[in-house]
Amino acid sequence: MHTMVIVTYDEDFQNPLMIPDIPGFGVVRLNVYPTGLKQTQDALQRLLESYPVATWEKASIVVDKHKIRYQKK
Repeated sequence: MHTMVIVTYDEDFQNPLMIPDIPGFGVVRLNVYPTGLKQTQDALQRLLESYPVATWEKASIVVDKHKIRYQKK
């Protein structure tokens, strides 16, 4: 079994009505603007400092500019 994380800017990936059973390890949505390289790197760095990858299994994570929302599925 492969473990994978979906990292996206698309909020539909966290809507269970749109995509009811996403396969894989977890979903990380980056809610940062503009969606440039620096903003993406900063958001992912904050996420990694707050939640180790081992905690992402079956998690739904939203990284905003000032906070991280973490929820287990």
